Amino acid sequence: MKNIYKSKNGVTLIALVVTVIVLIILAGVSLSMLPGNHGILKRATEVKQDNDRIVAMEELQQAILPTTSKPTYEKSEVLSVITNLGGTYTADGMNYNITYKGFNFILDVNDTIIEAE
Repeated sequence: MKNIYKSKNGVTLIALVVTVIVLIILAGVSLSMLPGNHGILKRATEVKQDNDRIVAMEELQQAILPTTSKPTYEKSEVLSVITNLGGTYTADGMNYNITYKGFNFILDVNDTIIEAE
């Protein structure tokens, strides 16, 4: 007599339910990580702001490099380059406070751009 019951290959209902439950749990965990003070969205925003600040500082440093590389130059030449880039500055003793692309930097006595605190 032939075997009437052949093995059936396929997904059982239990396996399907378990898979759906695991996916729901993973989605819940992922969605709970998005908002909040330590959420992914807030951290991404902070990282973007940090990156923008670093890029602005690098742009300033690269812009004044040709001037500061000369054997002799005047501080006014460096300040002129900063103004031509769209930055503004105010004197603060021996240093200059620079605002560029919404970020604050300091041009110190050695004509080095550093982050304002």
